Amino acid sequence: MVLSTLLVAIFYALVGIVAACVLPVEEVAGVNISVVAKSVFPAPVYLFFVIGGAWFALLTTLNGTLSWTTRSLQRAAMDGWLPEACAKENKGGTPVILLLFFFVVGIIPIVTGMNTSDIANMGTGCGKLTDLLMVYACFRLPKVFPEEYKKSALYMSPAKLNVALAVVFVVLAATSYVSLSSLNARQFLYIGLFILAAVVLMLVRYKNVKEKMDQQ
Repeated sequence: MVLSTLLVAIFYALVGIVAACVLPVEEVAGVNISVVAKSVFPAPVYLFFVIGGAWFALLTTLNGTLSWTTRSLQRAAMDGWLPEACAKENKGGTPVILLLFFFVVGIIPIVTGMNTSDIANMGTGCGKLTDLLMVYACFRLPKVFPEEYKKSALYMSPAKLNVALAVVFVVLAATSYVSLSSLNARQFLYIGLFILAAVVLMLVRYKNVKEKMDQQ
């Protein structure tokens, strides 16, 4: 994992050098690498670079994302937070209802012209705030589950755990702040409505979740 990340970082750095040094900075600032590619490659190679790059993205990263992005909501449906029908899979093992939901969500920015950077900042900011709750839960592990914590393969002294979690807490809080600080009032309203909908869903479905937990 470390080696692959290092190799990718080196590759991106080399690509960045090429992208920034072939043409004057004022021509490449704020644009994608296709501008440089058009001036470097012959027309057939340039078309292959642009079209082939999109194909490879669809066949690799995006296709891989679609294979796992539904699984958290599928687990939530199996636990009772969502209707059980959402967890049903087709013959290929794909939860088609949830996948359709993500397709619809993905189409909305295209149809409405929403800025994807703002969407990413909204998602990252809220996601990191949610992670803060998990960090808080980890702080309480040695007290809530003392025996299980001592037997864990990842055991460390509570003092070291608290230091590590404090660093994680600060990094997550800073990341969330950076993402949310660029948003406007309307976008904060969208976030508030999303959180409100999540709270309402939790209150409505909690009875179903409790019943499933009691049956286990």
